[in-house]
Amino acid sequence: MTKAEIILQIIIFSLGFFYAIVYYVRLPVPVLGTGNLQSAADQLFTYLTAILTGAFAIGIINLTRAHANNVKNRRPIWKYSVILLASMYFMAVASIIASPFSLDPQSTVIPKGVYAVFFSIWQFLYYNVLVSINATLFSLLAFFIASAAYRAFKARSLETSILLAAGLLVIIGQAPISNLIWPGFGTIRDWIMAFPNTAGQRGILIGAALGILAFSVRRLIRYPWGR
Repeated sequence: MTKAEIILQIIIFSLGFFYAIVYYVRLPVPVLGTGNLQSAADQLFTYLTAILTGAFAIGIINLTRAHANNVKNRRPIWKYSVILLASMYFMAVASIIASPFSLDPQSTVIPKGVYAVFFSIWQFLYYNVLVSINATLFSLLAFFIASAAYRAFKARSLETSILLAAGLLVIIGQAPISNLIWPGFGTIRDWIMAFPNTAGQRGILIGAALGILAFSVRRLIRYPWGR
C-alpha cells in the first residue's frame, strides 16, 4: 500500500474504534469543544450525510453509464435500459420540483401551476406505480421465502424441526387471519421475534463486527493473507 492508503486505513480504523468506545463507554471527556465524547460523535456523524450523498451520486453515474452503453450498443435489453433511465431522471426531476422534499415547496421560484402539475404526476408515480410495484415484489418474495424454507428446512433433525416450527409460527402469526383462527398466534410471534430472534441477530452482528475488526487490523498492519 502507498502512504496515502495507509493514512486512509488509519483514519478509518481510528474512527471505527472511536465510535466503539463512545457506544460502550460513557465518559464526560471534552473533545473538540463539544463537551463530551457523545457530542463529538454526534457531530462527526453529521458528515455521514455528505458521504452518503457522494456515494449516491456515484451510483447514479455508474448506473447511467452502464445503461447508456446498453442503449448505444443496442444490446438485447436496451429497451429496458431506456425505460429505466427515463423513469429515474423524470422521477428525480418531479421530486425536485414537487414532492414532500421539494426544493421550492412555497412556489417562490417555480410557478404554482407547474408545481400542481408535477405534484399530481409525482403522486401518481409514487403511490400508484412505485408503491404497487413494491407491494407486488414483497408479495412474491414472501411466497419465494416460504417455498425455499420448505425445501431447505425439512424436519431431518431436531434443529431443523425447531427452525421449521418457529418459521411457521411466525408466518401464521403475521397473517391477518391468525387472530380469527387463534389469538395466541400473535403472542407467540411477538415472543419469538422479541427474544430468540433478537438474541440470534445480536450474535450474528457481534460476529460480523469482530470479523470486520479483524479484517481492518490485518489490512492496517499489512498482515500476510493466507495465514
